[in-house]
Formats: sequence, C-alpha cells, structure tokens
Amino acid sequence: MGGLKIDTHTHVINEAGQIIPGLYAAGEVAGGLHAGNRLGGNSLTDIFTFGRIAVETAILEHF
Repeated sequence: MGGLKIDTHTHVINEAGQIIPGLYAAGEVAGGLHAGNRLGGNSLTDIFTFGRIAVETAILEHF
C-alpha cells in the first residue's frame, strides 16, 4: 500500500524531501494516507480530492 510521497498540493517529494518540479500525484499512486492497508473503495475520496488539487496546482504553476 505504499506509493509516492506527496505534499498538500500534490507535489511528489523525493527521498531528500524536495519537490520534484512538474510531477504531481493523486489517487492510488500516492501513498501514506491509509498506512499499510486499504479496503476497496476507501480511496475514492482521496482520488477525487487530490486529483482536483493536482490539476489546480499544475494550472497555477505552469500557465
């Protein structure tokens, strides 16, 4: 149940704790929200919430 580490704006964080420019993650590819276990369907809220945040962040940063 691991995944990419993200911040509250969905930036992907590398092993040194730095943002990887232009890389965002949302949904099941992003880890950490449900620890080591997730029941089917429990990530739907995360997918919708962080997906929207990722799009908004990318637009603000790149357009």
